[in-house]
Amino acid sequence: MIHLSEQKIDATRRMLDRARNPEELRLILMNVLGLAPFIAKRKHISVGSVPIHLELYESDKNHPVIVFLPGIGTYSEMYCEFLFKLSTWGFNVVGADLRGHGYSGGERGVYTVSQVISDMKEVVDVLSRSFKGPIGFFGCSIGAPLAMACAENDPRIRALLCHTLFLSEYPPDFFTLYGWNTLRFSRMFLPDFKIDFRSFIDVNALISGNAFADFIDYDSLIVWEYSIGTLADIYSWKTSLLENERDFKAALITGENDEVIQVEYMRQIIQRMKHPFDFICIANARHMLPFLNVKETVYAAKDWFKTQFGS
Repeated sequence: MIHLSEQKIDATRRMLDRARNPEELRLILMNVLGLAPFIAKRKHISVGSVPIHLELYESDKNHPVIVFLPGIGTYSEMYCEFLFKLSTWGFNVVGADLRGHGYSGGERGVYTVSQVISDMKEVVDVLSRSFKGPIGFFGCSIGAPLAMACAENDPRIRALLCHTLFLSEYPPDFFTLYGWNTLRFSRMFLPDFKIDFRSFIDVNALISGNAFADFIDYDSLIVWEYSIGTLADIYSWKTSLLENERDFKAALITGENDEVIQVEYMRQIIQRMKHPFDFICIANARHMLPFLNVKETVYAAKDWFKTQFGS
């Protein structure tokens, strides 16, 4: 993790303020954050009519494939260090920007879970033609229930790793239940009205300790606002894994001190599910594992996927 002095932060902000176009601004950001060497390793793939943007860190055509779904508001390029380092362990790692996010097409902050499932089926179609190894999904934060929904609906997905997880059937607490029910009710009247997710998630607290926090306001690709319809759909999605065991391996990975979803809640929901989940807890870690605990998360993910794929 890069730590910048106040002088370096101020100088970088002045450079960003003088940037002549978005491309120059992103180049400055990637270089000051030390991410440029990782981004140089990626390949771009465009899938479908939306289109869905993929960032491929290629290992070998015969090796397993891991498709990564980013957390709320974010996109694959932000996770480039984690994605590249995971790929060095013998995986073809593919970061997928959800529709309406990052470099993908679609209205910003608008999608349904069913659309994500359909988009990822197209992604798996393309990857299955290019690579011979088994396919796994890694869903990060809000990407976790989306990845789980994809795995439930595509038998080609052989392994699922969820970075934190919640179930709409079991809200973590009363206040969450109230919020989810309010969204469901509001969807009937204002499905297109957009809400800034910073109104219910303390972003500054989550990203503290990461150098990107000092420049987050310069990143025009981050999605801050989501339609009520999108949020209500995510927080209403029902999983079949509570009642049925499916033909893929699954695990939940979290930080011991996760600020968003309590570890005990996650232990409880995987105990309720008929489908078995392994549980991986990284000591002394917070919510933003792929940013703040890159090394530990890479090691935990590669060990688990290698076990599931027999490699």
